[in-house]
Amino acid sequence: MAREVAKELYLRWLRDVWGGDAPTIRKSIEELVTPDFVGHWPERQVNGAEELIEWWTKGVSYFDGLTATLAQGPIIDGDWISARWLMSGRYAGGLPDVGAPIGKLIRVYHVDILRIQDGKVAELWANSDQVEGLKQLQAAGYNGCQWFLDEAGTGA
Repeated sequence: MAREVAKELYLRWLRDVWGGDAPTIRKSIEELVTPDFVGHWPERQVNGAEELIEWWTKGVSYFDGLTATLAQGPIIDGDWISARWLMSGRYAGGLPDVGAPIGKLIRVYHVDILRIQDGKVAELWANSDQVEGLKQLQAAGYNGCQWFLDEAGTGA
């Protein structure tokens, strides 16, 4: 994949998937990932576009005005793209045992490694500074980002 094409793909991924609203997230994921997409997070694996849409839309619903800003990269090597980016948004409420007031600005760095296949994202390895995010949210009693990952949304 040409470097400029890969860079544009990643910038759209960052802007529309990680920094978009629910309709933009859905449309972009459907257009940007392969049918057999696999996403790897430290606590979870996500399979396919539909699972990624559901999981990520739920996660971003706890924040208003999310933006994703490129911090370093992207580094492009063949079919691989990697970058570090900053997610910023205001806490919108809805998380149990979180002491942060509604409207508090939360900023957390993330690192993505993407494998590209046929011009789409086939695989993602993602990691974030969860400890910093939980600290800013004034969260108590959480193991990693379980409040974000569990099926019931309870953090249990």
